[in-house]
Parts: sequence; structure tokens; C-alpha cells
Amino acid sequence: MAVVGAILLLIGAGWFVQTQGILHRYQRNLLEEPVLFGEKFEVRRDFKVDLATTYLIGLKLEKALPFSLENPTPPDGFLAEFRINSGDRIVVEGHNNSDPRRPAIMTAESTTRLLGTFFAQPERVYTLTFRMKDFAQDLAGIKGQILIRTDFVDNKSAFVNAMVNRFLAVAVAVLGLLFALLSFTGFGAAKN
Repeated sequence: MAVVGAILLLIGAGWFVQTQGILHRYQRNLLEEPVLFGEKFEVRRDFKVDLATTYLIGLKLEKALPFSLENPTPPDGFLAEFRINSGDRIVVEGHNNSDPRRPAIMTAESTTRLLGTFFAQPERVYTLTFRMKDFAQDLAGIKGQILIRTDFVDNKSAFVNAMVNRFLAVAVAVLGLLFALLSFTGFGAAKN
């Protein structure tokens, strides 16, 4: 019984570590390039991905922009262009007004404008080119970040699956621990 408990404990622990790695990949920013509004700029950066999935490109401003129910996404106050290539192939290109919905993530401290989505695969090198063409003077001196991250909405089923797997991994490890403890206390041992 102790051997079964030890095996279950090892399987549960290994399963938990693997699931944590999956959850970490789905919740992190792949690229965070700091920028400062103050003049026009261009950023060019190579990157790789570790999951074949949909990614978001966004621009995070360390400033909460005012919004209302009538205008839930305030005007950007900037004109930015982006392009992502893989070799000679253009994967996606656009600007901050490419998506008429103008999606944004707004918090009390920041505003992140989601500029576009693209599908990427591991083992390929991608190149991000990001140009700030113009910006409103009230944004001068504001810090920001160019972000590339996994698209949580696109990966929702994988995220839920990883959460279920994490729960099951903990359950298997606890079951293994119980088996091991019971065998060491003599409970369940054959009586003479």
C-alpha cells in the first residue's frame, strides 16, 4: 500500500507541475516593450512563441482615460501602426483604428488598447514593427508598454481544462499521501 501511495503522490506532483506550466503560459505577456510618449518612435523586436495559438497585440498606457456609458472606449489620442512578419510573410498589420470596435482593457491606473490579433506557431521567428506616428500633447511623458500576449478568450477551453487538471492532480497527490500514511500507521494491514 505504501508503494501505491508513493506512486500516486509522484504522479499527482508531476501532473500538478505540468499543469502549472500550462497555466503560466496562458496568463503571461509574451512581450512587454516599454515606451515613453514624448516623441514619435519606432520599435522593432524579434520574438518566438511557445504555443500554437492566437495572440493579441496591444498598447498599454499608464494612464486611465476617461470614459462614459455613451462612449465606453474614449478616443486614443494617438496614431500607431504595427506589423508582424515571419520571414518575408506579413502575419498581421494595422493601426489603432483597424478594429472598429476599438476594444480596450481599462483599470483605475491604466488603459490598454487591443490593436489586433494574429495566429503564431512555435519554432518560427516573428518580427514586430511598431510605429508611433502621432499623439496628443496630453499624453506627453506618459509611460506605456507594447504588449503581445495569449488571447484568453480564444484559449478559454484550454484554460478551463488546465484548471480541471490542476484540481485532479492535487486530488491524486492527496490520495497518494493518504495511502502512504495509512500504510505507515498500520491501518489496513493484514491482521494475524
